[in-house]
Amino acid sequence: MVVVSSDDIPLIWYLPGVTSKFMANEALHVVDELRGPLLAKFNSMVAAALKTEPEASAGPIREKRASVCTHHPVASKARPNAPAAQQPNVGWRTSPAYFVMHEHMKWPIGSDTYSPGWHAQGRSGPAMDLRPSANLASCSAEMRSFMKRMKTLMQTVDLITFVLHPDSYTAGRTTLHGLRKQPLTKSWAEAWLSAFTCLAVMANRAAPAHRDSKGDKRQYDALLNFGSARTYLKVNDLHAEFEYGHGTAVYIAGSLFTHEVTTWVTGERVGLTFFMRKEVQGCFNNHTQVPWPRPMSKRQGDQLQNVMWQDN
Repeated sequence: MVVVSSDDIPLIWYLPGVTSKFMANEALHVVDELRGPLLAKFNSMVAAALKTEPEASAGPIREKRASVCTHHPVASKARPNAPAAQQPNVGWRTSPAYFVMHEHMKWPIGSDTYSPGWHAQGRSGPAMDLRPSANLASCSAEMRSFMKRMKTLMQTVDLITFVLHPDSYTAGRTTLHGLRKQPLTKSWAEAWLSAFTCLAVMANRAAPAHRDSKGDKRQYDALLNFGSARTYLKVNDLHAEFEYGHGTAVYIAGSLFTHEVTTWVTGERVGLTFFMRKEVQGCFNNHTQVPWPRPMSKRQGDQLQNVMWQDN
């Protein structure tokens, strides 16, 4: 299904079951390789919510809980439905309040974002100032293994992007090629397998209504969902709600639309969000703005059908 503007620009692509069952199941097992780093990040969120250093927390937070995170004795300090004045000075991305935990959890809990090359937070500048995300240094072996095992999925995401928005795909590949020539980003850029140079991994986490301010409204983010949790992707500006099942992909400009991932009662989920940073692209694309997606042609429709058919 595609949502188009009044002038036929495709704005949202909803692709349920676009990945094969094998690929979707494999994605869950591959993300499990990041269990240690993801749990460490979750523990640091809890420590920050308590306004303590991670070393001062009462040991690691166990994944096995009989409650949703909003009832967690620590996470509830930053629960999403608490009055704003009572919430600590953390954004939702660094808050433990949106994780969902149950007894007998199989998959990891935690979230983090990775990139082979971006600017330090709050900064911009030339290509020489780009650095791999700092978290890659602490999980180098796990992430390199993750990349190798995710090769087929990433190629599928890129192929769909090439069909839906070839200009965005080209800008992404040009950026990745440029990162491979920079001394500080070369190693990780060579290991990176997608035209999307940023990847957010969210294990057993919901997301409140938000826009992604650092994205490009003319380019899609690729949102993929895996797992047994029955959850929904809401696009609040359009009053739309998409069932977000196992193996579903949604291509949407996260900086253009307010969107959220609803919480759930049973099951687990792992979300992967592939996205690009336009200021990083500008370092290698002569700061040329990527155009809006083109109106869908019959040829593109046939190509997309071929991708989905071959994958399944």
